[in-house]
Amino acid sequence: MIVFSFSLIQEAPELLSLLDEGWKHLIFDNLAPQTKRKYAGIQNIYLGFCRSTGLAPLPACELTLLRYLAYLKLGRALAPQTIKGHLAAVRHLHLINGFQVSELSLPRLSMARAAATKPVGVRAPRTPVPLVALQVLCLKAGRSPSYTDTLFIAACLLGFFGFLRVSEFAAPTLADKKPGLRPCNVNITREHLSLFLIDTKTDKEGAGVPVYIARQSSPPCPVKWLAEYVRRRPLLSDSLPLFVLEDGTPMRACWFRDRLKLALADIGYRANFNTHSLRIGAATHAASFGLSDSEIMRLGRWKSPASAPTFAPRLRKPPL
Repeated sequence: MIVFSFSLIQEAPELLSLLDEGWKHLIFDNLAPQTKRKYAGIQNIYLGFCRSTGLAPLPACELTLLRYLAYLKLGRALAPQTIKGHLAAVRHLHLINGFQVSELSLPRLSMARAAATKPVGVRAPRTPVPLVALQVLCLKAGRSPSYTDTLFIAACLLGFFGFLRVSEFAAPTLADKKPGLRPCNVNITREHLSLFLIDTKTDKEGAGVPVYIARQSSPPCPVKWLAEYVRRRPLLSDSLPLFVLEDGTPMRACWFRDRLKLALADIGYRANFNTHSLRIGAATHAASFGLSDSEIMRLGRWKSPASAPTFAPRLRKPPL
C-alpha cells in the first residue's frame, strides 16, 4: 500500500503521478496474493513476447493476441488451463491501464481461443484417499516407524483431517516468496492441534486462516502423529518449513506426491491419486457421516459449490 503526505507535495504533476500509482495498486490489491504473483509473472512473459516481436502490447490488436495465443499453444505447448490463465492476466493488464479488450470476443480470436483451451481427452477424475488406506499405512509403519515414515504419515493425516491443499503444508517452491507452514504456526495440546495458515488460496486479505483438528479416539490420530514428528524433527531454525526431510531439506510437494502414490500402490490402492486426493478424501469421508455440503465447504474453505469436489453419495440409514 502506498502512503504519502500531501504536505510534502509541491507540484500538481507529482501529486497526480502518485495518485495514478495509488489507484493502480488498489486495483491490483483486489487480487489474492497467489493470483498477484501469477499475473505478474505472466504479464512479464507477454511483454517480453511483444518486445521480441516488435508488437504493441497495449492496446493489443486482434492479430497481436492471435499471435500470442499461437505462441502459447504451438511455441510453448502450454496446457489449456494454463493458456486460460495467460489470457486472463493479459486482460487484467489492459484493464489496469485503462484499455478495453473487446478483441477477445472477435470471431477469429474466439475460435482460436476455444481450440487452444479445449481439454485434450477426458481427464480421469481424481480418486479420494479413503480413511482406511491411511489406517493401513499407519499399521504398516509399525510401532517404531522411521523418521521418514513419521514425517510422511503426519503430513498425510494433517492434509486429510485438516482438508488442506498440498501448498498449505508442503514447502513453497523456490520461486515463491511466502514462508509456508512453519513450526511457529502449529500448536499441539492434549485435545487438539491448531494451525495458522498463511497466504492460502482463498485468503484474499492475507490475514491468515486458523484450522483446528481434534484428537481422534481411534487410530489414526493426526494429533498423535504430528506430536511425534515434532518431537523427532531436527533442531533447525523456525524460519524453515514445518516438514523437513532427515537431511534438513524442506519437504516439497513433488516429493510428497510421489511417495503418496507409491505408498498407496504398495498396499493395493492403484488409481488416479495425487496430493489433492487427501482433501477430497476428507470431504467424501465427512459426507458419508451425513455432513451437509455447506458444512463440508466450510471445513474445506471452499468459497463456492463450483470449486468444491463432487462428494460421495450420503450413507442412508437402514429402514426400521
